[in-house]
Amino acid sequence: MIDQAHMHDAAGSAGAMYQHHDHAMKELPAGRAAVIIVVTFAVLLAALWLTSFAIPVRF
Repeated sequence: MIDQAHMHDAAGSAGAMYQHHDHAMKELPAGRAAVIIVVTFAVLLAALWLTSFAIPVRF
């Protein structure tokens, strides 16, 4: 059986904490987005290159 006397309402002190903060994502500038895409692609290629030493794939 659940002891509801000790349960807290969602709008209690913990719920009030989230009502005063604005965590909306802002638009990313095009230059920075391009850099992130290029760096991510470079990391992908480096990971594939390093993996090819451990697990050689031949066709």
